[in-house]
Amino acid sequence: MLKPVFLHRFFYDCYKMKKVLIVSYVFPPMAAVGGFRVVKACKFLPLYDWQPVVLTVQGGFNYAYDEESLKQLDSSLPIYRSKYFSPIQWWDSKTQPTENSSGATSAKQSSTQIQTDNSLSAKIKKYIKTIISIPDIHNFWIPFAVLKGLQAIKNEKVDIILSTSPPASVHIIGTILSYLTGKPFVMDYRDLWTQNESYHNRNLPWEYKKVDRFYEKRAIKRASAIVSATTGFSNALFDNNRYKKQEQFRAITNGVDADDFSDIQFPTTKNEKFTILHLGSLYGNRNPNFFFEVLHEWVTQNKEVKDNIKVLFIGNTPGYEKSLIGTVLEPIVQFEKHIPQKQILPKLWASDLLLLILGFDPGGKNVMPAKLYEYICTKRPILGFLPEGMAADAIKKYNRGLAVTSEDKDKTILFLNEQFQIWKNQSGERVSQFDLPPEYDRKEQNKKLADILNNVLSINKND
Repeated sequence: MLKPVFLHRFFYDCYKMKKVLIVSYVFPPMAAVGGFRVVKACKFLPLYDWQPVVLTVQGGFNYAYDEESLKQLDSSLPIYRSKYFSPIQWWDSKTQPTENSSGATSAKQSSTQIQTDNSLSAKIKKYIKTIISIPDIHNFWIPFAVLKGLQAIKNEKVDIILSTSPPASVHIIGTILSYLTGKPFVMDYRDLWTQNESYHNRNLPWEYKKVDRFYEKRAIKRASAIVSATTGFSNALFDNNRYKKQEQFRAITNGVDADDFSDIQFPTTKNEKFTILHLGSLYGNRNPNFFFEVLHEWVTQNKEVKDNIKVLFIGNTPGYEKSLIGTVLEPIVQFEKHIPQKQILPKLWASDLLLLILGFDPGGKNVMPAKLYEYICTKRPILGFLPEGMAADAIKKYNRGLAVTSEDKDKTILFLNEQFQIWKNQSGERVSQFDLPPEYDRKEQNKKLADILNNVLSINKND
């Protein structure tokens, strides 16, 4: 008679999980917000009989790093890190102005940079950047990643390849690996590629846009399923790629892992000052200029507000702190670089108002920033500057605050006054709670991903 330990080993050897190679540039210790989608897939897919294998970079460039984020992952997770080289990022890192200990660039350095940007050498550099950055500045990673990916597929006996962007280069890597190995291929868009809301900001000549679109079409044609972070993205992708079946375009939103909030210390006392918090990066249309205009008008009209308000931006906010020097907002608005997620999350409940800035460009109507899911779970009021669309609808659906969809100062100041009065009238212990809508649960979202992978594998086996 077999002993239990041998029975256990027998069934373990007979039962083997299906394996998916996840190709992602962003991955711990990089602290980019897009990396959380990958990390949570690595955590939850094994619950649904899928073993992730990660293909990422060794090194790479990012504005923030967090070694602690690696501790969320199972130590047995196979991670293949390939060599990486990006001449553009390397050059930028050598030519950017140095920062002082507070993270601010000196006025002299800033002035020099502006002059350099208008010089002939800067124009030549910009042109060279353009011609060698299709689809993006990470494309020199492609050959290194393909070689390492072939090794991973062979060693781990991978069943499916999944690439998750941005950057779009990962989809070229996934496409090549699929062609070379015959493995089925799934694309995951955290943000769109040539249909991205900020794509026009690249100012690409038409011939380069054509090449970029060619790369995207080849990847989509190869893919058995195209997953994206919102239903709006999926609909837009299908409308632009009608040579595929609509059922091949699926949406799996970002969301929240309840485990991340398990040991949050909720605040119990009233803030000394009315506190507004913005998490995340500011770039492109996502700039705080309109908010600063409103804030300036509000505090100059009301001395009580001016003396009792604090605004905190945490994340990558390139140069915006310099725009407030010498203004009434300088002592009110504070900027902090990236801090680890475990330190950030308590600050959500420690705030009186959560700020969301997407800009008013209608091209962003399908965007649902990852931080909005966390904002909603806090039940703290949200002030969003964003276009009519999915993010505005979510704020309204869960009655979480105000979605300002145009430059309406009066409406914004009225809401700010209301929230300020609520803070002013607070007494007793603060009420804090965690409320996760089921549709935003990372565990359930990865069950959907596992179902898609199962379906793709089944179809490809039958072909």
